[in-house]
Amino acid sequence: MRPSKPIRPWHVAWRAPYVTLLVVAACAAEAPPPAPQPHTPADAERARAIATRCVALHGGIEAWKKAGNIRFTAKVRAPGGAGGAASDAPQTEIRFTFDYVHRAGRMEFPADPGNGWGTDGKETWFIEGGKLADHAPGPEALPLPIEAMFFAVPFYLFSPTADIFYEGTADYEGRQVDSVRVAPKAGQGGPERSALLYFDPTTAEVLHVRFDVEGTSGVRGEASYVEWQKAGKLTLPKVLEIGAIRPTRIKEGEIRFEDVQVGVSVPAAFYRKPAR
Repeated sequence: MRPSKPIRPWHVAWRAPYVTLLVVAACAAEAPPPAPQPHTPADAERARAIATRCVALHGGIEAWKKAGNIRFTAKVRAPGGAGGAASDAPQTEIRFTFDYVHRAGRMEFPADPGNGWGTDGKETWFIEGGKLADHAPGPEALPLPIEAMFFAVPFYLFSPTADIFYEGTADYEGRQVDSVRVAPKAGQGGPERSALLYFDPTTAEVLHVRFDVEGTSGVRGEASYVEWQKAGKLTLPKVLEIGAIRPTRIKEGEIRFEDVQVGVSVPAAFYRKPAR
């Protein structure tokens, strides 16, 4: 069944995991979390060493650079109410095609093919009702949608638009893990202000990510990497559990990445803004 109203990609789809977080933010009075402490060159060096080991587990940075266009479907479930289970919740299905190296991508909605989002890495555009939207997207629309960024972990650690720093050990599910801060460079941030990734200290496997939600007063989300999958020479995420840890801990739902294709051939103008 088609929705009664069109899905607006800049309003609903890739922000869907944050609906509950934003409601909680509106109801809670809590100061924003403290800013990360200043980092040193040694922090950056140690973070890079962890990232290098982690990326090697997932196929290596050279395989990532040669992957070309990657296509996948993100199936997002978020409970409709307190205590709801992700498996019982409505599902939002989003089809992505991305050239991560050049930060170009398209986002489409199988349930509403008349709407979409795209960028060539420099300019972003929206399709609404089958036509190019008249309004100009704001600067927040250019960075990677959050599902696309999660899918690119751990390779996102080597993004030219981000800095990484070691932030010491942290407690995660009763054990000590290494933590690395990913900080978007000025003017190139994503939907999150920054992210803190947890790694297994023995294997360097990425386990968990925590992030501050942009545009809110102290709302912090989390995502745990539950399952991985092989796609060509790469090992990429398959299942993420998502939720909130600040100001109230809630279990929000999950993202499943399916139908992953590496090295997809697309037309030369695929990411270009359509003509009116």
